[in-house]
Amino acid sequence: MENNVQFNLKAFRKANGLSQRELANFLGVTQGFISRIEQGLCPMPDDKAEMIMANKDWTLYIDKVENHGTINLQAENQQQELKRIPLVPFEAIAGPGTMVFDDEQVQDYYEVREFRGADFLIRVKGDSMIPKYNGGDLVACKNVKDVLFFQWGKVYVIYTKSQGVMIKRIEPAPDPDNIMCVSENKNYNWFEVPKSDIAGVALVIGSISLE
Repeated sequence: MENNVQFNLKAFRKANGLSQRELANFLGVTQGFISRIEQGLCPMPDDKAEMIMANKDWTLYIDKVENHGTINLQAENQQQELKRIPLVPFEAIAGPGTMVFDDEQVQDYYEVREFRGADFLIRVKGDSMIPKYNGGDLVACKNVKDVLFFQWGKVYVIYTKSQGVMIKRIEPAPDPDNIMCVSENKNYNWFEVPKSDIAGVALVIGSISLE
């Protein structure tokens, strides 16, 4: 990276739904170190910036700001052409078991500036995620290439070989080879899924609620 150029860490972190602690754990540093970088008190080390940029599952926002902190996105990022995000049915995932879709599978396209990092939209089914999501709500999803890396406490769309497609909050399971799938609706029990049963994963990065 160029001299006196800092990584837009706070914008990147918020765009990807990461806490300071989660990012610190990924980079192998302390939460306090992340906080100091975001306040402009110390620079982003080149090797840590390279670790972030090497993770293809994250949306990158790099702001070339001279000599100070990292709060705002670049104007050019705000003005860039909006991405058309496909809305797909559950069946589009459950059929071929992939998170990549062709035009025949797409129900509609949306342009939402806040979801510019999303790869697809999908409608919530049922009431298992109430009150966080209601049936019919649209959730914006970003594909995750490494199905073994989860951000605990985040909501994911998961395609499993045995149970099909589900939207659940993911927590660590007692068995490290499994994940715990959590419904926000207290009437539904938590359950474990083997990581080996997972064929596709997408992180939920936002939603549109319907009345």
